[in-house]
Amino acid sequence: MAFFSFSILLGKNRKLDSLVLVYTNESQSDTNRLKAIFFLASNYAQSNPDTAIILALQQLELAQKSHQKKYEFKAYNILGISYAVKGDKTSSLNHFLSALKISEELNDIHSKGDCYMNIGLLYKEHRQFDKAMEYCLRAIEINDKNGIMDSYTNMGLIYEEGFSDFDKAVEYYKKALVISKQQNDLRSLQVIYSNLANATSKLGKFTESLEYHFNSLTIAKSINNAYAISLEYLNLGGFYEGTGNFKLATKYCDSSLQVSKNINELELKATAYHILASSYSKTKNFELAYNYEVKFKQYADSIYNIETSKQFSDIKIKFEVNKKEIELKSKAEAQKAITDEERKRQQFVIYSVSSVLLILLLFSSLLYKRYKITKKQKLIIEEKNKEVEEKNKDILDSLKYARRIQKSLLPTEKYIHRILGNKNIHN
Repeated sequence: MAFFSFSILLGKNRKLDSLVLVYTNESQSDTNRLKAIFFLASNYAQSNPDTAIILALQQLELAQKSHQKKYEFKAYNILGISYAVKGDKTSSLNHFLSALKISEELNDIHSKGDCYMNIGLLYKEHRQFDKAMEYCLRAIEINDKNGIMDSYTNMGLIYEEGFSDFDKAVEYYKKALVISKQQNDLRSLQVIYSNLANATSKLGKFTESLEYHFNSLTIAKSINNAYAISLEYLNLGGFYEGTGNFKLATKYCDSSLQVSKNINELELKATAYHILASSYSKTKNFELAYNYEVKFKQYADSIYNIETSKQFSDIKIKFEVNKKEIELKSKAEAQKAITDEERKRQQFVIYSVSSVLLILLLFSSLLYKRYKITKKQKLIIEEKNKEVEEKNKDILDSLKYARRIQKSLLPTEKYIHRILGNKNIHN
């Protein structure tokens, strides 16, 4: 199961230790700490998902606290991949959907395409092939060439494993092959050749299938991918065992065992021993067949015991993880409550200030209108007063004029005394 992640191959413990030191150093910036823990989590996502989950939850908490949506998206993506590796479909899907939501908020088309692809792969692993195809097609609509190549590969797997339509599977693998050659992507090219070998073998095209196996093996050696080398030797051993060439079958299974010992891949060893037991049994070398069958059983039991132990460990880890998720959820809800309360308080302040300003504006408007009316009335009164004053002046002027005329027509008292003297006037 090859989910798309931001996988960084950190082969040296020294490198991992330095990343731990960066993350645990609180004097470092939040961004540097997030980068460090992200690389740590992505390194463990498919090899040690329990550890990856714990690291990704710590990353998620810091990303939310520092409001860095980009790293919040990455944390959800790692959680989705880790839970998928553990076989927890529900948790995986929920985290992938959370990552998808953030990619939409960020308007990050590339990340959105990766989410579609991961969700499609998740549905494929749980044999919901129609849903798987739906999300692969969504990914193709928005992805770049690398994303389209991965989607074609996944669609080939869906046709091969889900619908048993091997011709369609080969068609889409070949579409992916063209792009991987254009991009000179050797890792993808090796996987696609291996997928083509399996699909063409199911179509009975054994010569073509063998050619694809050798192409895959050659590239695996060129990129020094020990797991792929061991797997292709094993595929060749199984191919020759199936076609009755037991000499070559045992040769390639022995080669697979030599490589798998260095990488401690129990399942590869168990399968190699099983093919060897079958091959020697068919050539009537029952002693070797028995010896290899015993080894096969031993490795099969070891795998079973590891899986059983892992299940008990998973219960404990799941409890711790759920506890951490509940804690994060509680913190997020508390923060949301604080934020909502602060928003309400701000809204109350805004509404209050706005109301006061509105009242002041209305009052000012009324005062201004009153001022204009008063001013107008004052002007009218002044004009009336002026008119009255002018009329009064005209009246006074008329009276003064009449009085002057009267004075000019009537003899003064001195004049009368001078003419008449002191004589009394009698009627």
